[in-house]
Amino acid sequence: AVVSTQSTGIIISPNHLHSFLLFVLTLLPLSFICTLPFHTLLALITFLHYLKMPFFETEEVSLFYQTFNWENEHITPIVLIHAFSFPSDSFDEFISSFTIKYPEFARFVYFDMRGHGKTVCKEKVDMSEKVLVKDAIDFIEYLKIDKFCLMGMSTGGRVSYRSAMHFGERVKKLILMTPIPTSGLPLAGQPSNRDAFLSLKEVHLGPYDKFWAHLKLVEGGEYSANAHVWGPKFYEKAKITLSQPNDVLATFYDGYTTPVLDEDLQKVKCPVLITTGDKDFFFDQLVVDFRRKWGGPVFFHAIANSSHFHLVEETLQVVDVVGSFLKKAEK
Repeated sequence: AVVSTQSTGIIISPNHLHSFLLFVLTLLPLSFICTLPFHTLLALITFLHYLKMPFFETEEVSLFYQTFNWENEHITPIVLIHAFSFPSDSFDEFISSFTIKYPEFARFVYFDMRGHGKTVCKEKVDMSEKVLVKDAIDFIEYLKIDKFCLMGMSTGGRVSYRSAMHFGERVKKLILMTPIPTSGLPLAGQPSNRDAFLSLKEVHLGPYDKFWAHLKLVEGGEYSANAHVWGPKFYEKAKITLSQPNDVLATFYDGYTTPVLDEDLQKVKCPVLITTGDKDFFFDQLVVDFRRKWGGPVFFHAIANSSHFHLVEETLQVVDVVGSFLKKAEK
C-alpha cells in the first residue's frame, strides 16, 4: 500500500492512494470498465476496500487500526497493544469471547505496531521502545478519548505501562499480559543472549522462524496442549508480517533492556493487573514486578498450564481473569 521512488523520495500513504485511484476510475468510461474480466474487477474492488481501511497518518508511518463497538460511548474504551510478531488480529478471539461474557466492558480499539500487519512504515522500520511508545501516545491522542483502559501483551505490555506513565490519571485500568519486565529483557547484558536472539532471523521469513517451527511440533509440556493448533496459524502470520533486516531486531532487542525507575512506576495511578503463564520464561521477573511499588494497587494472576502466549493458548481463562479484574476495579 505504499508507492515509493528512491530518486525523488515520494511516498503516497494508503489514504491518499485510495483517493487517487478513485479519481482515475472516474476518468475511465463505463463501457471500458465493463469489459474488464470479473476477477480483475473483484481484485480492484478488494484493493480499494483495503486502501479505505482506517489509518492514523504521521510523517513516518500509516498506522492501521480497528475498532469494536466504538459507537457505545458510555463504555470506557480499552486500547489493545499486541505482542512482537503477533499482529493486532491476534486479539480477535479474545474480543469475541470477552464480548459475549462481559458486554458491559466491550469497547475496543487496536492497531498494528510498526513492522506488523497492515501498518506501513514510510521510512526505515524502527521498533525501539521510544518510537513504539510515541506511536501509541500519538494514536490515543488522535482518538480524542479522555479516560481509557490499556491492555498489552509482551512488548505491547511494555508499551502499555510506558504509555500509562505518560497519561497518568487518564488511564483507568492497566492490564499487562506477560509484559517485558520492568527490569528489562532477561540476560540483556550478555552478548551471547543477544546473538542468540538475532540468530533466529531467516533470510525471507520472520525473526522467530525457528521458534515458530519448533512450536508447530509442540503438543504439551512447556506449552499448553492446544499450542499445535494455533502455532501454524501464527507461524504463517510471522512469515508475512515480520520479514525485517537484522538491524531492526537489534534495535528492538537493545531498546527493551533499560530498567524502569521506581519514580516512573509511581506515575501509574490506576489499578494494575499483571498476568502470566505459569510456565512463562518471564515468570520470576514478573513476580518481582508485582511486588514493586506502583502508584496504584497491583494484582497478579498466573494462568495454569500456559506459557508466555497465554492470550492465545488459554483465551477463555484470560477472558475471565480480565473481566473479573475490571469488575473488581469498578467497585
